[in-house]
Parts: sequence; structure tokens; C-alpha cells
Amino acid sequence: MNCSHAFVESEGLTKISLADIYKSDYKGFIHDIYFQNKLRLEIENNFVKLIPKSGKILDIGCGNGDFLMVSKEMNYETKGLDISKEAVKYCNDAGYDAQLFDQFKDEEESYDMVTMWDVIEHVENPVELVSFARKYLKHEGILIIKTPLHKSITLKLVKLMPKLARSILQVPAHIQFYSDQSMRTLLQSSKFKIVKYDHLKSMRKTKKTISYQKRIKRFIKQIIKMITRDTNIYLYAKKY
Repeated sequence: MNCSHAFVESEGLTKISLADIYKSDYKGFIHDIYFQNKLRLEIENNFVKLIPKSGKILDIGCGNGDFLMVSKEMNYETKGLDISKEAVKYCNDAGYDAQLFDQFKDEEESYDMVTMWDVIEHVENPVELVSFARKYLKHEGILIIKTPLHKSITLKLVKLMPKLARSILQVPAHIQFYSDQSMRTLLQSSKFKIVKYDHLKSMRKTKKTISYQKRIKRFIKQIIKMITRDTNIYLYAKKY
């Protein structure tokens, strides 16, 4: 870990966390209307300026299919990929085009856009994932990434108090922790030009919790975030 980028370094952790977390009862499979509405606004305000109205989109980490649903509503041809069999089945049963990541085969340089909504923080090798996206994007195609941004003070705090890692950094589900510098370096080294780079609050609605203990933990987490000013990276990058 350094002040630019941090990652979880534990043999087998990635396979264990991703295989065990994304089962049929994973809470992320619950549809988020707030997120769906945010996506609609984003498509209406920005997508139409960058890719054809009926363009092809590849959504990596499609989860419950919220983005597949919204983009289909707005006449985009969208395919979803996921490592979770449960997620792929969930999307297919809902009528969306999705398949397992390791079974995906398609024509290279055939997509206008690749999206990663809260995905790149989960993967063991983000360089490989960005390279995969580049492989399937057309020339000057657009890559969208949204991921948590963790400031150096947060990483130092967790290093001093490791028990905070699960609540603040969402370990073991999250294993990569980005700074602005590390994200820019990742994209530039992968031959992408950043065309839009923002910090934003979550696009997802915080779920209500009844447990008193969970309320206390959430309150503490909110206080820490106010102090550290952690937020989210949201960017558009163009393949060159």
C-alpha cells in the first residue's frame, strides 16, 4: 500500500470473496430505482453526444441488470457480462442479453461503449480488465468507469486500525483502492484518453437498516467519510 494506490494482498482472497459473495441472495440483486433514474439522466445528457443512438454497449459486471434494462429502454444494443452464474441467470430470466465473462466471444473492436459500474475495485488485475475493454471497443470508443475514491488519509487510518477495513473499504469484496493519480495512470498506460473526469456522491440509494448496531456502524462510517472526504471517481475515457 502507498498513498497513490492500495490493494488487498492475500492469496486466494479474490476467488473466495467473488465466488462466495455473488450468490442468488446477494443484496446487490435488489433493483435500485434511484440508480436506474440516475442512469436514465446520464444516458439522456451524455451518451447521446458520444455514441450512436442505437450503438452497441458492453456492460462488464452487469449484476442485477439495472443498466441493461435502462439502456435497452433507450434503444441501445447492450450485452452484459458477469462472473456470477446467478447474475447471468437473473438477467437472462428478465429478458436481457447476458453471459459469463469467461465464456464471452465476439468480434473485436465492435462496441461503441464499455461500461464498468462499481466493478474495477473488485478485480485482481485491473490492467487486464481495462485491456479487455480496449480489445472490444471501436476506434475512439468510450470506456465508462465508476468506482470508489479513497484518499490517502483513509488508507493510513485503515493501516493503523485494520478492523475498520471491512466497514470503510468493504474488504473482502473490494480489493483495489484507487486515488485520482492511480486511476489516471491506469488509463493512460492502457492507451485511453480521459475526456470527462468527475467526483460524485453515490449513484445508489443507501438501503434502510433496522438493526441498531448497523445504524451505529453506518453513522461512524459517515463521520469518517466526512473527515476523509472519500467519494467516487466517475470518468469517460476514449480509446486511441
